Amino acid sequence: MSTTNTATIIGFGKYRNLCVEHVFDIDPNYCRWVSFQKSINLKSEITDFIDSKFKAADDGSYIMNWGRHKGKSLKTIKLLDARYLDWLHKSKFVKGDQAWLIEKIDEL
Repeated sequence: MSTTNTATIIGFGKYRNLCVEHVFDIDPNYCRWVSFQKSINLKSEITDFIDSKFKAADDGSYIMNWGRHKGKSLKTIKLLDARYLDWLHKSKFVKGDQAWLIEKIDEL
């Protein structure tokens, strides 16, 4: 039986009552956004977790939360697998349901 660390439960916003570890798995960009909100008084366990995920590796670009490169930033993907970004750019799914992602790729 697993236990949830109540110290890492987010107490606000669209992910209220979820642990930060789960939120990071499904929406790392939200965690990054939260880390920049100085008006939100976060528990140290939450900030420590977020900092451990982003510290020096955070380059400011969008972090993929799906697909083969889930959890990696677009800039990192460009360095490691630029052809994947080309594929995303041509994808019917991205053009239809994720058109904003094409803009993020074009900004690189």
